[in-house]
Amino acid sequence: MLHFEPLGRGLDVKGPPEVAAEVSRSLPTCRRLPHFYRVHGRVLEGVFVFAPELSAGGGRDAAGARLLLKLLAARGPAWLATEWTRGGLAPLFRSGLLAELHEARGALGPARGELATAQGELAATQQERAAAQAELAALRRELAADHGSL
Repeated sequence: MLHFEPLGRGLDVKGPPEVAAEVSRSLPTCRRLPHFYRVHGRVLEGVFVFAPELSAGGGRDAAGARLLLKLLAARGPAWLATEWTRGGLAPLFRSGLLAELHEARGALGPARGELATAQGELAATQQERAAAQAELAALRRELAADHGSL
């Protein structure tokens, strides 16, 4: 049985207030997560609750979770909170960014199609404008010729 102890108690989390507050809310989990991993070699579900950045796009970054647990065990919650807040753990949460990138690339296809359509419409409009300008210039010349002959 795991005994839960808040990690965030008594921590002085430094960094931008909104980030520090988010990290402080994320830290109240158990100190036993790293211990359980070290003893049993298993990553508990609580790690992904503790660091939702490790769960993105429906997948879970087990390697990132193991590394987070090792850092928490080796460096302690104060160090982890400080690094998390200042962005030092961003590379650890890279899988979440990759999942977002993959989703964005998927949405890019239809957007490219819409862009191509809009570019085609723009080209047609530009051709119509050029033809209208040529016609207007011809009419001006004709009008000037008519005025000159009067």
